[in-house]
Amino acid sequence: MNEQIRLTPKAIRINMGYSQSQMASEINKYVSMDERKYKERENKISKWTGLEIIAFAKVANISDIRIIKLD
Repeated sequence: MNEQIRLTPKAIRINMGYSQSQMASEINKYVSMDERKYKERENKISKWTGLEIIAFAKVANISDIRIIKLD
């Protein structure tokens, strides 16, 4: 069985023990991100850019971005 587990950015962030502000700050080290923008992405108000997804994965130490459920 080829079952994949997909986690939302919110689930990943919470499991890391980060607030939205902390996650935004960490992502901001790689690509422009503030807390407002992060909240919009996490709450599906705005779509993630490719570079933001890569930065999120780097912060979360995820080597395979297919694990992140963005839709």
